[in-house]
Amino acid sequence: MEQVLRYLITQYIKCKITKNELDKDEFYSEVRQYQSDGYQHIFCTVLLERMGYYQENVMGLWEDLNQLWADGCYSPYLYLYQAMILLQEPDLPEH
Repeated sequence: MEQVLRYLITQYIKCKITKNELDKDEFYSEVRQYQSDGYQHIFCTVLLERMGYYQENVMGLWEDLNQLWADGCYSPYLYLYQAMILLQEPDLPEH
């Protein structure tokens, strides 16, 4: 898992430096593929959020946070993200 996270962080930095939309789309695909292959980690969700992946899809972030909670992750960052979402979308059901 550590090697996957290092790789994804490297790709994240590359995308931030180049600001290339194709690199960004490839990054999104790679992270989502790792997640679907079982690499569920808060850093994957945070990297996607920081890159803007959830900007148009707040419910996608909400669902990913719920999956992390279901998997036993209780990082304070999850609660911070949940609070930020509820401030933006107060009609969302509370978890």
